[in-house]
Amino acid sequence: MTKNERFGTKFDRLFVAIVTPLKENYEVDEAALRKLLQYFLQPKFRDAGGGIIVNPEAGEIFYLTREEKRRNVEIAVDEVKGKMPLFAGVIDNTTAGTVQVAVDAKNAGAEGLFAIPRWAHWILRHPGMRISILKSGLT
Repeated sequence: MTKNERFGTKFDRLFVAIVTPLKENYEVDEAALRKLLQYFLQPKFRDAGGGIIVNPEAGEIFYLTREEKRRNVEIAVDEVKGKMPLFAGVIDNTTAGTVQVAVDAKNAGAEGLFAIPRWAHWILRHPGMRISILKSGLT
C-alpha cells in the first residue's frame, strides 16, 4: 500500500507545528531549530505520513522579524530536503506584512502556507477576550 493510499494526497496528513527555539538573549537558536527538525524527520514520523509547519502560530512568532521568519524557513527547507511536506506559517500583525512573509516563505522553498485570520492571533494573545467572544456567540 502506498502512502497516498494510506494517507490521501501529499498534503492530506497530520502536520507537527515546530516552535522556534530561542537563546537566552531571545535570538533564534538555529542549531536547536535544526535539531528539532531532525527529530521530526525520523522514520517513525515520516513513515506515519507526517508533515512539518515552521513558524506556526505560537507565542514567539509575533516577536520574530521578517528576516528571522524567512531564515527559519530556509533552515527548514535545508533540513527537510523534500523528505516530508513543509508548510510555513505566514502570520503578521498586518495584511501587507502577512503577504510579504508569504512571498518570502514561497521564495525560500516552502511547499505550502499556514495562515490564521488576523483577529484570531490577537485574541490568542488576550485570553480575557476569548471568554467575551464565546459569551457573545460570535464563534
